[in-house]
Amino acid sequence: MNTSRILIIGGGFSGMAAAIQLRRQGADVDLVEIDPGWRSYGAGISLGGATFRAFRTLGILDAFLEHGHAADGVH
Repeated sequence: MNTSRILIIGGGFSGMAAAIQLRRQGADVDLVEIDPGWRSYGAGISLGGATFRAFRTLGILDAFLEHGHAADGVH
């Protein structure tokens, strides 16, 4: 990677996934989030298959599933 330093604004799923992958590629990454407590607001989040495949590629799918719930379809 020819960029030496990268700033990612937003610590949600996309920002964290980007930070993980860019660090693996050797970039110096700073990740900033406006919420100092990185709190959960109790809302549900629906993630599709592409997100789960990306989490598997990043090596974080198992840890993610330990704290969340995955279902095949809606009942």
